[in-house]
Amino acid sequence: MVEMQSRNEAYLAKLCWRPANEQEASWARMLMSKYFMDLRITEEGRKLPCSMTWAACKKGGPIFKRGLKWVIKNGASTNLWADFWLPFGPLRSCIQGPLTREEANLLVADIRDQGSNWFQSVLSVELPEELRNQIQEVPFSLDLNTEDVSCWAFSKDGFFP
Repeated sequence: MVEMQSRNEAYLAKLCWRPANEQEASWARMLMSKYFMDLRITEEGRKLPCSMTWAACKKGGPIFKRGLKWVIKNGASTNLWADFWLPFGPLRSCIQGPLTREEANLLVADIRDQGSNWFQSVLSVELPEELRNQIQEVPFSLDLNTEDVSCWAFSKDGFFP
C-alpha cells in the first residue's frame, strides 16, 4: 500500500512538471492563469475551491519542488537562496541566521558580473570556502539572453521519468 501511495505521489508530481515545462500549451496556460497567482500561494488561498486537476497538482507540489533543479544560463530567473541550482540543493539550507528581505530576493544573476566572475560583495553573509568553490564551479552562459532551464534533479537526463 505504501508503494502504491509513493507511486501516486510521483504521478502527481509529474502533473506539476508538465505545465512548468509545457508553458505554451493551452491547457497549461489556462491552469496557470486561473490558479497560479499570489492569492493562491497564501495559506488562505490554498483552501479556495479549485478543479480536480489543480487539487492533484497541489498534492504533488512538495515532491515536484524537491526535485526541480535549475541549470544556470543567465541566472535571471533563479533565486540565489531558495532554488535548487547547486549540486547539494538550495543554498539557504547550508547557512543559518536571517537574511535581509533584499538579500532573500537575490537572483543568481545578482552575484555574477557580465563576464565569468562570481562575487560575494552583495552578500552580508560570509559563505564558507567550500560553498564559494561550489558556486564558482557552476557554468553559465556568456549569452545573457539565454534563460535558466529547469530539469529533474533525480534523473540522469534531467527529464521527469
